[in-house]
This record gives sequence, C-alpha cells and structure tokens, in this order.
Amino acid sequence: FPQLFALGFSAALTYPYRYLVEEKDRKKLFETFSYYVDSSVIDRFIVSDAKALMQGEERQVTVMSLDIRNFTSLSNAFPPHNVVQVLNVLFGYLTEVVQKNQGFVNKFIGDGMLAFFPGDDGPYHAMCSSHGIEQVVRRINQQGRLAEYIGDRQIATGIGLHHGPVILGNIGSQRKMDFTVIGPTV
Repeated sequence: FPQLFALGFSAALTYPYRYLVEEKDRKKLFETFSYYVDSSVIDRFIVSDAKALMQGEERQVTVMSLDIRNFTSLSNAFPPHNVVQVLNVLFGYLTEVVQKNQGFVNKFIGDGMLAFFPGDDGPYHAMCSSHGIEQVVRRINQQGRLAEYIGDRQIATGIGLHHGPVILGNIGSQRKMDFTVIGPTV
C-alpha cells in the first residue's frame, strides 16, 4: 500500500506541475507572438512543443516577399518624413491583408516586407493575400490616400511567392533575437 500511495502522490503532484510549467511557456510564447500576428493565427504556430518552436523547427511554409516598385526615386523626390508616412500607411493596409489570410508578417525591410503562410494550405492563403494586396494598392492609388505625402505619384508593388521547407524559430544573439524563417525557400 505505501508504494501505491507514493506512486499516486507523485502523479498527483507531477502532472499539475508539468501542466502549469508548460502552460506558462505557452502563454509566454502566445504573448510574444501577439505583437506580430493576429491571435487567430497564433494557435496554428503553437501546435507542437513551444520550446522547439522558440529554438527552431522545420516547417512547410509559403514565403511572400514584397517590395515597392521605384522606391528609390520616390524617396529621392520627397522628404524622409513623407516617405515614412507612406510606408506606415501602406504597410498598415498590407499587414491587415496578410493577417486576414492567415499569414504572419515577419519583418519590414526598408520598402520591403517578408511574410509567410504556414502549412499545406499556405499557397492558397498566400495567393489570396497577393490578390488582396494588389486590390488594396489599386484602391489606395485611385482614392489618393497617399496624395498628401507624395502628390499624384502612384504606388506599385512586386510580390514573389515560394513554398517549401524552412527552419522557423528564433535566430540571433543573447542581446537581439528575431523570430524568422531561414532556408533555401526564403
């Protein structure tokens, strides 16, 4: 009887403790991701072990790279403050489109954007997002939403998509980390 009691007692203490520790890690990861991506998308990333994802794991994703066409001439023709406003307005709309299509905006690189769409249905969501982005850019141009910053100049984007395996996770140093995708697909 004492051995059975000890076994039961150990299980009664171990499983709640493990659950609380794992749930704490999951909440921390959820909180970290919530700065970057819509909460409805976060659960798709946190399917497996949260620690493995933070260290990096192989996943199938569709990568989207986007840039603004003729950005150099735009930035040379207008004050930096105006150019920043254009980027902020445009990236705000584009981020919304990507997140609505279950994507993750990974980073903005000057006039470019890197986003990815996880899973086997990633290509479908990436295509829908690309189409949505082109519609939004067309609408922004037609409605003159950037006219106060760049006059009658039109904005155009280029979008590239590629599907395949990547390592998805934290990359960097102890002082600066970046949650990103790495690999030939990117």
